[in-house]
Amino acid sequence: MKLFGSISELIDLIFRIPGGKQVRINAASQTTSGSTIQVTVPDVAATGDNQNMVLTAASQTLTNKSLTLPRIASVLTNNGISTVTLPTSTTTLVGRDTTDTLTNKTITGATISSSTIALASADLVDVLTPAYKTKLKSNSSPALSADRDLTFDLNNADRVIDVGGNLTFGGNFTTSGPFTKSGSHSTELITTASTSVTLPTAGTLSTVSGSETLQNKVLDSSNTLNGVTISGGSISGITDLAIADGGTGASTAGGARINLGLRWSILIVTGKQYVGCKR
Repeated sequence: MKLFGSISELIDLIFRIPGGKQVRINAASQTTSGSTIQVTVPDVAATGDNQNMVLTAASQTLTNKSLTLPRIASVLTNNGISTVTLPTSTTTLVGRDTTDTLTNKTITGATISSSTIALASADLVDVLTPAYKTKLKSNSSPALSADRDLTFDLNNADRVIDVGGNLTFGGNFTTSGPFTKSGSHSTELITTASTSVTLPTAGTLSTVSGSETLQNKVLDSSNTLNGVTISGGSISGITDLAIADGGTGASTAGGARINLGLRWSILIVTGKQYVGCKR
């Protein structure tokens, strides 16, 4: 060992190690106040007499150490060096495989693969106006008595839900093909019992009390019409209309005259007409 300067003013320590190399210990420039800096060598009786010094740039493994107010600049990962930013306030870190409750968190660009997500509400960022969000909430009435599933089946295609008003379903709503409504008027279907309605392939539906013109229709005995005006066509296969209903009560001309009290007949004799009464 070589000493440079007196013992009280020791500047450098040089140790010669096997192989001819030297280890030099020198005191760096000090900026702390005071004239004496004390370095204490810990008691190694509990762990053995042979111990290693910790160097600033060497790769070493520390055991049984307590770090007070540490500043960790980076964390070594399998792929290299990554920076981990810790929160400024006192908190608890979340483990990758632990069950935790997160509060006041914003998840950006995440892919959630879990089949169960417990959320009071979910915010969907608007594509056109990212400053605003759409909230998805569950507000069941009556209140839920068990976990329920809401399943979306897109039938392997991109879909768009464009809602211009509220949707309320009291039961199943199923269509086997497209259902399109044109016009901006409200439409209300009123039923008094379970019913089945078959719509024509094309055309305009008729109403019960509206004034409309029907074409190419066949009315059988099960139909009842009131206040109908017939401007053309023919009627066949119906019950004779009573005189009180504007008919003759007969289906033949002779029967009609008898029912109406018209028993006059016209006799033609040698080109001249004579009117006589036929009894």
